[in-house]
Amino acid sequence: MSSIYAPKWVACHPLPYPYLTFFCHFIENTKIFKVLLGGENGHKVESAAVYHNTYSWDPNHIIFRELGPKYGSTSVCHFLAKYHLVWVPSPTTASI
Repeated sequence: MSSIYAPKWVACHPLPYPYLTFFCHFIENTKIFKVLLGGENGHKVESAAVYHNTYSWDPNHIIFRELGPKYGSTSVCHFLAKYHLVWVPSPTTASI
């Protein structure tokens, strides 16, 4: 797993329309990771994992109701599903 330093990034999620449409957004206090996943058949795929620091979220956010954590007690991590995208800037190189 490698962290992707991206202070500015955008996640896009497909919406159920008859044509290709995405809902895109940015959430502060979130880290993006590139993760190599391996299947039982030996195939490997790279995926994006997202780590959300939830301390600044609304205490009534659906995640607290659906998953049960107490507000302010935890962070939330998840993988992006098939056809979901994360746009991150290209890495920059420092010059001496």
